[in-house]
Amino acid sequence: MKLIVFCFTLVLTSMVFANGENFTLEEHWYTQPVDHSEVDGETFQQQFLTLKPADLQSDYKVFFILGNESDSTASKLKDMYRAYGSPDDMVFIFSEHRGYGQSITAGAQTKPDYVSVDQALTDYHRLIEHLKPQHPVPWIAAGYSYGGALVINFSFSYPDDVDVILSSSPPTKWGFQIPEYSEQVPINLGDAFSQRLGRHVSNLTPEALYDDNWQKREYITTVIAMLSQRHSMQFLTPLLSTLSYLPTPLFSWSLETLLPDEAKLYVTKRMPGEITHEESKKGNLMWRTWKYQQCSEIGNFFGGFPFSYTRNELIEDCRMTFGEEPASAEKNWDVNDMIPKITVPHVSVSGGRDPWARMGITPGHGFENVTLIYEKDRFHCEDKAELELGVRVMSVLRDQLQ
Repeated sequence: MKLIVFCFTLVLTSMVFANGENFTLEEHWYTQPVDHSEVDGETFQQQFLTLKPADLQSDYKVFFILGNESDSTASKLKDMYRAYGSPDDMVFIFSEHRGYGQSITAGAQTKPDYVSVDQALTDYHRLIEHLKPQHPVPWIAAGYSYGGALVINFSFSYPDDVDVILSSSPPTKWGFQIPEYSEQVPINLGDAFSQRLGRHVSNLTPEALYDDNWQKREYITTVIAMLSQRHSMQFLTPLLSTLSYLPTPLFSWSLETLLPDEAKLYVTKRMPGEITHEESKKGNLMWRTWKYQQCSEIGNFFGGFPFSYTRNELIEDCRMTFGEEPASAEKNWDVNDMIPKITVPHVSVSGGRDPWARMGITPGHGFENVTLIYEKDRFHCEDKAELELGVRVMSVLRDQLQ
């Protein structure tokens, strides 16, 4: 007999008009099978948040956000709601991706082999089926970065679930390594700064996996990615550019001293080692789970100057960390071929300064079913953080529902 428990939602907390905000925000949990092909087997609790305006219009819509390689928190949801103009005709639902944040299985998370694209998409499908009777209105599904690729795959796999999709800065051409990303780095950071970073990376060629050089190189990789794609990090560019004139040992030390905890977790949690359930529940292990996904199915490891990773090194890294051959080295996740087959309206956002745009949807894309909102000076996923762009994107989404 199939488990009836799959069909309920638990409201854990409710924050009404917190800090004077004109909305309610609720935290919910939904029971999902660990393996959707074995619905009578083990389960886990998937977290999702619901934000409802106090003066919600009767002809409202649902804005459903597919979580990506991160936790889904109330502060992130509030920021997105504000960035899109705090609309009073929209209920925002923010669903966490399995394996990230609090949506994890029981037991250790050393090898999170229950995390895959198809399993995550089925989670979202089941959750939407459960919630639609509560919200019999038009639905918009949205995803950001990896989530932008997810929402494309979702609409391809479940064409009747939603009425419009928004893919923000979606990488759609996935390979084991992505030298295309590197091509944008000197454009964003300048040739001289990029050359200095590349020299530091070369000076830190590891003698063995996970040695001191390996870890220091990971810090520089974090800095390159952080400065190249995040608009919010641009204020650090002058400081880090100046520091990059230091000898490599001093530059590495300065990064370890200055970088936020997120960058340090990127380094330490991508190394082999036991990851307990208790540590995972702290919500700080996204880079470990993301590395598993990179190895097991999606790839997208950095490659090309100023990075110095070799294909063989990355393959061995996957073997050492998870004890298996990286399937992504032989087979790629082909999102691009799905795009012309999507039957619902598709709005996409892209920025000319976003390195991921080189593997995504840009002007001249040739997809007749895509409405692209493109600005050459924008970085990665800026519509979820910048009011002017967010309001414009929301207006286009509404037009697509007409």
